Amino acid sequence: PLSHRVAQVSGINLEVTPSVIEWQVGPCLGLAAADELWLSRYIFCRIAERIGARPCFQPKPLGEDGDGVGCHTNFSTAAMRREGGYSAVLE
Repeated sequence: PLSHRVAQVSGINLEVTPSVIEWQVGPCLGLAAADELWLSRYIFCRIAERIGARPCFQPKPLGEDGDGVGCHTNFSTAAMRREGGYSAVLE
């Protein structure tokens, strides 16, 4: 059932700007990544609600001076993860 569904979150870390958290969604294929992102945001909001925090999903919540804050997406392929694949594929 949906009530027992857990988002596909594979990592989490703090950013250089105070109170900014980044989490990694995946691995997942195609449009499932968007579903996983929305589900993880929903869970994050419910946790924040319980502790009295107000999350903000703005890519630059502190304005343009927010060091290290921004919205980005990273993708990798099997070819990129092979030995020597990073330089062979990206360069």
